Amino acid sequence: PGYAEFMASSDGLLADDLATLPELTERTLLEQLKRRYAERVIYTYVGDILVAVNPFTDLPLYTVEVSDQYKGMQHRVFVRPHVYALADSAYQALRHSGQSQCCIVSGESGAGKTETAKFFVQHLLRLCRSNQPALQYQIVELSPLLEAFGNARTVMNDNSSRFGKYLEIHFTTEGVVTGATVSEYLLEKSRVVHQGKGEQNFHIFYYVFSGLSQSELASFGLSTPDQHRYLRGSGRDCLTESERQCNEGKFEVLKKCMGVVGFSVQDTFDMLKLLASVLHTGDILFESGPNDVAKTVNADKLKSAAELMGLGPELFEQILISSMTITRGETITRFNSVGKANDCRDATAKALYGRLFHWIVAQVNHLLHPEPVSSSEKTATISILDIFGFEHFEVNSFEQLCINVANEQLQYYFNQHIFAWEQEEYRKEGVDLATVTYIDNKPLVDMFLQRPVGLFHLLDEESHFPQASDKTLVEKFHKQLKGQTGVYVAVKGAVTRFGIIHYAGEVTYSADRFLEKNRDTLSDDIFNSLQQSRMPLVAELFQSRQFSSSWRQRNTATLGSTFRRLTRKQSIRQSTLRQSIRRQNSKRGGGKIKSVKESEVVGIHPGVSLMGRRNSSRRSHAHATAPQPPKILKTPMTVGAHFRQSLSVLMDKMLRATPQFVRCIKPNASKEPMKYDDKFVLKQLRYTGLLETTRIRREGYPSRLTFSDFLYRYGFIAFPSTAALSHDAEECEQVLHVANVRDWYVGRSKVFLRYYHPESLYGVLEEKTHRVVTVQKMVRGWLARRHVQQFRAKLRQDAFSLEAFLFGITGRCEVLFNKCLTLMEDDTARVLRKREAMRIAEEREQKELARLEQEKKLAEKEALNRIHAQAAREAAQAALQLRQAKERKKLEEQRKRIEEEQRLREDEKRRRAAAAAVAVEAARQAEMTDLSAWCRIVCMERDVHLSEYLLSQDSIVVDGSAGSFDPNKIGYNSAKPKAKRDSKVSKFRHLIGKGIEITRDGEGSVWVVRRSKNPMFVKGWSGTSYNCMSPEIAKNHGLLHRHTPTMIFDFAQFEEWLKVEFSMSAAPNQRRLMQICKVGISFVKDYQQAADTPCWLEVVFEGALAKAKRMGVANRRSFTSEGSKSPDVATVRKAIGLRYKMISTRSIQSSVVHQPSAAIHRAESGSSDDFSMSGSIAEETGDSFIGKPRSRWAKQTHQADRYALAASPFTNPAAAAALQPNGERELVVPHRRPSERSRARKAKAKRIVKYALGLH
Repeated sequence: PGYAEFMASSDGLLADDLATLPELTERTLLEQLKRRYAERVIYTYVGDILVAVNPFTDLPLYTVEVSDQYKGMQHRVFVRPHVYALADSAYQALRHSGQSQCCIVSGESGAGKTETAKFFVQHLLRLCRSNQPALQYQIVELSPLLEAFGNARTVMNDNSSRFGKYLEIHFTTEGVVTGATVSEYLLEKSRVVHQGKGEQNFHIFYYVFSGLSQSELASFGLSTPDQHRYLRGSGRDCLTESERQCNEGKFEVLKKCMGVVGFSVQDTFDMLKLLASVLHTGDILFESGPNDVAKTVNADKLKSAAELMGLGPELFEQILISSMTITRGETITRFNSVGKANDCRDATAKALYGRLFHWIVAQVNHLLHPEPVSSSEKTATISILDIFGFEHFEVNSFEQLCINVANEQLQYYFNQHIFAWEQEEYRKEGVDLATVTYIDNKPLVDMFLQRPVGLFHLLDEESHFPQASDKTLVEKFHKQLKGQTGVYVAVKGAVTRFGIIHYAGEVTYSADRFLEKNRDTLSDDIFNSLQQSRMPLVAELFQSRQFSSSWRQRNTATLGSTFRRLTRKQSIRQSTLRQSIRRQNSKRGGGKIKSVKESEVVGIHPGVSLMGRRNSSRRSHAHATAPQPPKILKTPMTVGAHFRQSLSVLMDKMLRATPQFVRCIKPNASKEPMKYDDKFVLKQLRYTGLLETTRIRREGYPSRLTFSDFLYRYGFIAFPSTAALSHDAEECEQVLHVANVRDWYVGRSKVFLRYYHPESLYGVLEEKTHRVVTVQKMVRGWLARRHVQQFRAKLRQDAFSLEAFLFGITGRCEVLFNKCLTLMEDDTARVLRKREAMRIAEEREQKELARLEQEKKLAEKEALNRIHAQAAREAAQAALQLRQAKERKKLEEQRKRIEEEQRLREDEKRRRAAAAAVAVEAARQAEMTDLSAWCRIVCMERDVHLSEYLLSQDSIVVDGSAGSFDPNKIGYNSAKPKAKRDSKVSKFRHLIGKGIEITRDGEGSVWVVRRSKNPMFVKGWSGTSYNCMSPEIAKNHGLLHRHTPTMIFDFAQFEEWLKVEFSMSAAPNQRRLMQICKVGISFVKDYQQAADTPCWLEVVFEGALAKAKRMGVANRRSFTSEGSKSPDVATVRKAIGLRYKMISTRSIQSSVVHQPSAAIHRAESGSSDDFSMSGSIAEETGDSFIGKPRSRWAKQTHQADRYALAASPFTNPAAAAALQPNGERELVVPHRRPSERSRARKAKAKRIVKYALGLH
């Protein structure tokens, strides 16, 4: 059957192509669409235009099996209408013609444009081939990513595109995909800060709350959507459980898509941080302070937002509530009101989100950049336009105006392409066809975009006046546009409202905040601060004032004016952006406007499309295709101006390609599945001109080819490929007759075909090509077989020739072989004779060598005998010399021993004299001791004594000063530190600060008050039970509270302890006594060992020690007889009260011998520990009391010193009590019973002690 008979059913009820209907009326079109919709057939053809009715439900139309039916279709009449068929048609047209194709999807908001575009791209990528299989998958995954950040729920659509997307897929002419480019237009940034009633913010915010765990949300400072002002402004407080589950699944899909496209984990994390900062920024609230200056109410939200975007909280608050200007070198700060601060906050949030979206598109373009091809290989593109549909809400603002103007421009382009251009072609070529009337929206487009009184130009002019308001803007609209009857409507009684009669109906707009949204300014303070952000992504987004994804990638179309072709085949050249902006500025100053007649042929408004046309023609193609960086204008570009430029670029791209149209129809306004509202659909059919489109598609010739193009494509149907054609009308008619195509028309220079003729011609061409290929296959097979036969015959001939050659060679080889055998026998005999001669010569040589070896052995034996005799003589002489040397050494040792004994005797005399001098000086110093000192303070650095102070006054302050001239203050840092000090000591010496105050009360108790702000501790508060500290110290774990007196020594408790001790023995335990009378105060944490404490004070209560010693002397008198008069005992008892330590006899004598004065001085000064052994004199003499002895005499002396220390009256009161007053000088050493060997050592020790005390 024919095409028309096949497409239309017998009763005319269900036709796949409406252009084939016998009756074309609104009723028949509406009825056909309704019947097909009821049968779940949502796609219908209108000639080569596809009409899609949104079912609002999932249908099994997009499976792989269905997709396979639409691959390489010969005739689309054999399959049902489908968007897959449109994709296959575009792909086949690109491969056959090499020209770029474009699919334009239009319709109301919610008509299914986004889903239709996704299905088109999916099937297109299934058809093509790619050298990179992952590239096709990446292009498919773009849609979920861009929808998450660019789509939102509106009243009319749950997944409404809030930006325009133009996806270009690059192919070679062979159909191999090489890359993709995404262009985005007019993102609705105002939705971030404000949504209408019943609407939502962008999808990504809700995906984040549903997809992240509670801990992950808490890391960004987020909780639930209803806690953030930007997400609860639509009146929907929270998400339902079903919405939450759906969003969670979409968030997982989004993360997968970002990984497939090429975003790293760090990129994803930075984007989440930026989104969280936008939400926290919206939560910042302000209130009016003094002089109507705004101040922040919730500093925590401000801090969270600032930290997430990499700013300091103080700086972020400053740029929100104030602004700085520099005038004549002076900085002027102006503080904002609450309203102005709110505007700055919202502008920051919009700028962050808008630039983030641009950055995502730029990254996508970078990752999917087309692969470079050779210069000889041509490339083309298949593009898909998915732009926001026509919108009409209860309150329509600036965003709806821009969206509807874009749809007006697309409708104008559709009308020009379908009606105006086609009828103009008919008139030029002399085609007799009735004129089809249609609704032309050119006056409306002129009203929006013409100069200098177009609506957008008036809006830009008013935006440049600082004192302008929305009221003055509407007044200017009324004044300048009042003559546009039938297009512009002045709403009476409304100050800031006006009406526009669009192609889809009248829409009333509210001009509130029109100027603010058009300016879309971001203060310099905010921009500069975000440019210096610590977060790399934020700093990258604000590197320039006009952030554009196009300039980041340099692979999108140049922003600006380009040539517009006067015919559909005229070539187009681009001009650079710098030239476009310069020409745009010149036009603002009064440049001429192109004629309306020319703009009618071009198909888009002259104010949008013809900027810079005059100068661009002077450029070469190489310069025209290289985009230049944008020139910075003194006046910032408004949103309206940027919108016009974007629209210009979009129209320019569409004009380069062959368009294919998809008209999406919304069946009902309530978005109910499979519900068909006749009135609602009829309204859309009327304003889209579907009836007129159907009529002109049925009666017209949409395919119009020049003679040369027609013969280039289809000439093979009637002429051989080598034929020389003249490209005239007769040849074209001959092709059409051969193809048996009817109802065509040949004009003056073109061939006019119905919309179904190209498929028929392609079918005939494919059939003839198939026949040619079949003939070629048979001929090539015959040629190949003949070639094989010839090759086999040649092989047989070559084999016969080779056999004859080998036979002749064999005879000659036998003769040569016999000759070779004879020569080999001769050579063998000659070799044997030579070997025999060599054997005889070798035997003679071996005999000669044996004789020489025997003679050599005899000579060596004689020489060895001579050497042994000489060695014996030398050994005897050496033994004699050795005996003589031993005798001389023995005599020398005897002489040295005598001299050493003499020296030791002299040293013994000097040591005895030194010990006597020390004892006498010790007694003298005891008489001169200042008994008024009640406390001794020793500054310690770990286990090293830095300085020592005796206190007689009742109060003293120890602080961290470097020097003190106050008699009531001790500067800790005035003490000279160790030569080598670790970092901890250096640090804590500077933490003493105001230090502590030590005070003695009238009862003798000692109190401490911490004055420094740094903590201080009492050392050893829990290490022993022997102390007289206040119980509060143990309660506070040794910590001293600031400005709180704390008793560290209770004198009354000490006296009670002494009484108990003296009641049990003649003298208290010295170890416990020193534990009680010494207290350590640490400037850092309390450590048990002194070597572990960087800085601390040792406080020795000298008054308590003196009390103990006086009580000890009195107590010991009860153990002696009455009336003793011994002066030696009195001297010893006086020496007991000294605060000097016992020094080893050997060390004193050694130091006196070498440095007498130094030894006496050290004995006088002593150490901070009365009951410990010091090595000061040992350091002078190079010996140590507890070191290892270095000689026999020193070892004996070392052992004796240990007993002398235990028996010394200076360290052991029991030994002092043993000095009886009856004149006996016997010294008793309290010790356990020793062995015989120990008694000998102790006897020697007694003698040394007596000698040291002068008791010998």
